[in-house]
Amino acid sequence: MPETAPSHSNSFFHNDPITCPVCSHKFKREVMRFGHGRLITTDTDDELKQNYKFSKKFGAIYPYIYNVLVCPECWFATLVEDFSKKDFYDYANLKTDTRFRIRKARELFPQAEFDVNRTLETGLLGYFLAMICYTYCNDSNFAHGKKSIAAIRASWCAGELHHLHPESSYDILKQYFRYTSYLESSNHLATLYADKSKQRISIELYGPDVNKDMGFDGFLYLSSYLNLEFLILEPSLIEQYKRLEKISYTLSKVFGLGKTSQQKPSILTNKARDLYENTKLKIDAFETENTDLVRKIKAEQSTTTSLVG
Repeated sequence: MPETAPSHSNSFFHNDPITCPVCSHKFKREVMRFGHGRLITTDTDDELKQNYKFSKKFGAIYPYIYNVLVCPECWFATLVEDFSKKDFYDYANLKTDTRFRIRKARELFPQAEFDVNRTLETGLLGYFLAMICYTYCNDSNFAHGKKSIAAIRASWCAGELHHLHPESSYDILKQYFRYTSYLESSNHLATLYADKSKQRISIELYGPDVNKDMGFDGFLYLSSYLNLEFLILEPSLIEQYKRLEKISYTLSKVFGLGKTSQQKPSILTNKARDLYENTKLKIDAFETENTDLVRKIKAEQSTTTSLVG
């Protein structure tokens, strides 16, 4: 693969130029280098993010900051696999709104540029721009799914930045992106369940990590995990209980309750099973504390089932 002389040891700019579909600007994509002990894995966290050991030779490396492609001229941005898709976006309005998205992005990082080596800051900003740009996608359900993936990776960038700068407010930004990821994943899944013909068709790579795609099951797990995290924001106890039941059911599908799951990564099935058990404990506690309410909900569900049948 052709490459220019690296500007630093962990990435290089590919010689083959990319043409921006919005403004026609030609630019070179920055690609992360692999090998020579750069990436030594440690663990996978509960959001399915792969973590790595700090390297004395290469420093800290964050592979996901390179998987969002940004035009350095008009700041059109998507995940790498979606940048050059034909007739996929409202290009006219994307071009018209160029100043808007650049202005919104510079509110976060005023000095950011995308014609230099990627950093955690521009990695985060790239995903933020992608979330804006997916709004112009012709397939709204595709947009929801991709914005969820972009948002969770933006939260990872914010989390690392907060680790480096604990006195900052990056932890608030991290929670904002996590919450956005939860909302967008919920919208995406709601559409899929309403029209099952779209399932696994509109999105090729669900991630959420860039080095190991966990597929649709990984997306289901992450959505369930975030749903549980933000359950407290639901003011209705009835809706809380219904969501707990739905989370439990979804997770049982992910790890294959009562079935073999040899084709699924063990890290995913193990985490899904652990989260399932935690959810069941929450359901048991809820039922103990809200006996009359649960009885009412069960009665309504039984009535609905009999009417449908």
